[in-house]
This record gives sequence, structure tokens and C-alpha cells, in this order.
Amino acid sequence: MLAAKVLRYRYPVGPPGGMHIVDVREVADVLAAVMEPGRGPRSYLAAGHYATMPAIIAALANLTGRRLRFMTFLAWFMAAFGRAAARCDGSKTRDELLLEPRPLAETLTDTIRWLARAGHLTARQAGRLA
Repeated sequence: MLAAKVLRYRYPVGPPGGMHIVDVREVADVLAAVMEPGRGPRSYLAAGHYATMPAIIAALANLTGRRLRFMTFLAWFMAAFGRAAARCDGSKTRDELLLEPRPLAETLTDTIRWLARAGHLTARQAGRLA
């Protein structure tokens, strides 16, 4: 899990780009919403929130009250990898199923607390969320 690696300082260097973060509860909400008899096959995407790696790390630092050092690779170095990355469009899910993603801070807070309770993070690594 990315949050655990960042909070354990096992992710000191990363891409300047980002990724989608989706709360598992949102995936469950989408699955429950599409289970309607007689509607036939449909597809929906739980896209969550797109955030850059620096923004994700800044959010984790803010939530835990810790200073997390992080460097980004140079853009030219990551260019080949970045071509394969894509942003997802969850507008159909939001519009048709009326489902909005939880705030990213809520997802990260709950993730950090769970990681600490499950023994994947020490109290020091979880900071003020321990």
C-alpha cells in the first residue's frame, strides 16, 4: 500500500505525476448501485480522486503531523512511463448513479488509522492519527 510505504520512508523518490485514489467503500457503493434487476449489462468507473505524488505525500504529512521528505524524478526521466498513465473519467458514475467520491483526506485518514490498528504502521509512523 502506497500510504504505508510513504509513512515508513520507503518511497523517498517518485514521479512528478499522479494517480487515482479510490476508496474501497466507493467501489462497494458502485457495485451496490448497479445491482438492479432488468437493467442489463452496464459499465461504470469508480475513479475517486486524481492526485499528484507530491500532493499525496503532502496530505499524508499534514494528516499525520509528520515531516515527510520526498524528491521527484525529473520529468524527462519519467516521460516514457508517463505515456502509459491515464486519467480516468468517473463522470458517468457520478451523473447516473449520483455517487460522489469521499474527500481524499477522509480516505487517507481512515487508511492510516486502519494500517496502524492492523500493525502495518507503528504509532510513530501514523503520527497524530495513531
